[in-house]
Amino acid sequence: MKKVSLRVAARETEKKSEVKALRRQGLVPGVLYGLDKSAKMVRIDLAELRPALQASHGTTLLVDLDVEGEKDPVTTVIREVQLHPVTREILHCDFLRVDMTRHYQVTVPVVITGEAVGVKMEGGVLDVHLREIDIRCLPGEIPESYVLDVSNLEIGDSIMVEEIQKLGQEEFVTHSDVAVVSVAAPRKLAEALPTEGEEEAEGEEKPEGEEEEAASKEEGGKPEKKEG
Repeated sequence: MKKVSLRVAARETEKKSEVKALRRQGLVPGVLYGLDKSAKMVRIDLAELRPALQASHGTTLLVDLDVEGEKDPVTTVIREVQLHPVTREILHCDFLRVDMTRHYQVTVPVVITGEAVGVKMEGGVLDVHLREIDIRCLPGEIPESYVLDVSNLEIGDSIMVEEIQKLGQEEFVTHSDVAVVSVAAPRKLAEALPTEGEEEAEGEEKPEGEEEEAASKEEGGKPEKKEG
């Protein structure tokens, strides 16, 4: 589980003019809230915040906030980051207090490694069905990611969520019978193969009357009536 430390200081205003002044000084306004405690407005040095955001990319990151004026660090997660829609400048950052003894639902990314033998040797296609998995666990037990080696997968093989469940003690929210990754037959081959319904249709024999009618239509005429 990744963990970083950040120093933050209290701020006493939400006025737009003063918030803009903070940003011009290389500071980012933020809010610390959660655990039924009153929200606290804070400011963070952009130079320290940016590496923390990069470290949190694609995973849940625990952040120990060293809050100016408080004795002990506050364990948090980065809840939301607001970016400028054009410049992508960091405008605001929210921190959520977490209880290390409480279970939380989080999303863990899936990382695929290796080249499947079914792709390399048989021309198959690797299908990644899930890029992340939802679990519930203590904050200190959150995995950084689930790394799946697909090297041994042949065409028709797959890795299910239930196989990942065996790796740890966390509770999985994503259903165990869902495929995370699989190797399918080559697209062109799959499209060329007849479906089950098509195979049955090709094997069926038409009644004698229907065969005569079909043949007559192909010739442009009508089937002759039999006298009798």
